[in-house]
Amino acid sequence: MFHPGGHRAPCLIYMAMTITVSLFGEYRKYGRTAEFPMELPAGATPLTVAEALGIPRTPSLWALVDGKRESLDAPLREGSKVFFFQPVGGG
Repeated sequence: MFHPGGHRAPCLIYMAMTITVSLFGEYRKYGRTAEFPMELPAGATPLTVAEALGIPRTPSLWALVDGKRESLDAPLREGSKVFFFQPVGGG
């Protein structure tokens, strides 16, 4: 966009994506519902989601992305389904 005098206005482009977040177990309390859509900037990761929701990063924080366990630093893409849960131990 140009303004009188030939100066160009700055143009900011915000690339966003929408994912689905599902919270289980102890993490359920961090969402209004157990499953909900969330808009994030391009390049977001499961850790980005956890931080936005106030979920603390602990060794017991696991994320499944599209049905596979992924690193908290794995990049998400449009339409990803992210599940947060704690592993269950037993014997």
